[in-house]
Amino acid sequence: MQTQRLLYTIIAMMIAQFINAQDVMRGFVIDKDTHDPIIGATIFWCWIVVFPVLATVLGAPSYFWAASKWQQFGVGTLFALTLAIILFVMSEIDFTQVLLMIAVGVVSDVVRQAIGNTHKRSILQAYPILPLCIIVWLMKLWTASEWYYQGAAEEISIDYAEGLKTLSSSWALALVIILTLAAGYSAIRIVSWLKKA
Repeated sequence: MQTQRLLYTIIAMMIAQFINAQDVMRGFVIDKDTHDPIIGATIFWCWIVVFPVLATVLGAPSYFWAASKWQQFGVGTLFALTLAIILFVMSEIDFTQVLLMIAVGVVSDVVRQAIGNTHKRSILQAYPILPLCIIVWLMKLWTASEWYYQGAAEEISIDYAEGLKTLSSSWALALVIILTLAAGYSAIRIVSWLKKA
């Protein structure tokens, strides 16, 4: 019963973190009719670069709490699976992306297991890997660029889609991955430090 309650709490916290990140990003929009960007021409950077970093920072407290309580293999996998199911149901990702997200969660858990699930150091080393699930969500920008541009042009604006083209290069992908890993590394350490204080 205790494990089941913990599992439900973890899932509820993940959903709350996801919704929180979505609400923050909802403020960054381009008017579809007038094509006027709310915060200037760099709006596409917010979705592709800022959102993964923001989601990574917002997810760190939930992961730290869950991993501290559930000192067994599966915390990262559960987080990744929950995110994958939510995004798949919302038609945001396809089945390949679901499998990749789960793989990222498993890798995070393998790192944690290798260090030792009961050690705090395992949480600090495993968490920075987990936010790569967000990159999997956005990966179509790099793997199906034309499809991504067309969707952005239809949903938001042609200017926005043109801006996305500047981020579809391999250097931009590397930048997003590095920033997300750095944010995960920093955020989980800050959370750990705050828990000590």
